[in-house]
Amino acid sequence: MLLPKHINPLYIHIFICLCGTFFAINSYVNFNFINSIFYLFIHLEIIYIIIYYYRTLLYIFLFFVGIVLDLSLFNQIGTHTMTFMLIILIMNIFKKFIYKMNAIQIYFFIIFILILVLIFENLISYFLFKNYFTLLNLLEYLLIALIISFPSFYIFKKIDGKN
Repeated sequence: MLLPKHINPLYIHIFICLCGTFFAINSYVNFNFINSIFYLFIHLEIIYIIIYYYRTLLYIFLFFVGIVLDLSLFNQIGTHTMTFMLIILIMNIFKKFIYKMNAIQIYFFIIFILILVLIFENLISYFLFKNYFTLLNLLEYLLIALIISFPSFYIFKKIDGKN
């Protein structure tokens, strides 16, 4: 996708992430699969943004997205806010390691981080709010994430202007 020089790809990623967040919190009861797709897409987008566009401003943005997701899903602040803040700190620590990876290694690294984030969110949700989770739900999320990951990264590459 050819973009004018004055449009920063980071702003497009943030806009897509905000749109995905608002679609994910609309909870279409009859379309639970679509809600899961948007929910996982948001997480993929956030991890991608942290890796490729790390800025201090991301702390504020991820804090906002975490609060929106927490309030809409749990009516309390905690799970997503803590997870997003921790993930950006951890990614900042490992950024020298990440920059040495090639594209395929980064792809698998993002999938691995996504799995860890989902497990961590479910554990925090269980301990804070007594929301039970099953391994079947986690496997469903993993399958959906694997299905949407390749098209998502293709879109991300097009937004970034990388061929």
